[in-house]
Amino acid sequence: MNASAFSEPFTPRGVAAFARAKFSRLLLLQFIFAMLAAFATAWFFYQDCFPTVQAAIDNLPADSEIHSGALDWHGDSFSELADGRFVAFDVDISHSAQFRSSTADLQIEFGHETIRVFSLFGYADFYYPPGEISLIVPNLARCGEPGAQ
Repeated sequence: MNASAFSEPFTPRGVAAFARAKFSRLLLLQFIFAMLAAFATAWFFYQDCFPTVQAAIDNLPADSEIHSGALDWHGDSFSELADGRFVAFDVDISHSAQFRSSTADLQIEFGHETIRVFSLFGYADFYYPPGEISLIVPNLARCGEPGAQ
């Protein structure tokens, strides 16, 4: 296979030639691009999101929970849990706007009755599920890790 055959799909003439290409060749090219997109997405989450989520879990107090549609928080009324390049987590019981991340594109703020998600387009409130008890204990969140109790 020569270099012109490899670069063929990246030119307008090559795109037009795919109208007459074998279906298996089209599927192979789609599979290659799908794998590249999946790899880039997985790498982004692994590199930029998961460390910040883990830091936020590590900074949670052991005795807080979401109970009957409200956050039962036993710490300061404002607490920055983690701040990364893409995502930031904080607790602001009254949503008093004490913290705005200067680096993160997405900020998730836990309030008394809602989770407020900030982005470049504004914010949206999501209510906690009523009638359910959701523990946010750090040790339970890390139960799958080696050495976690």
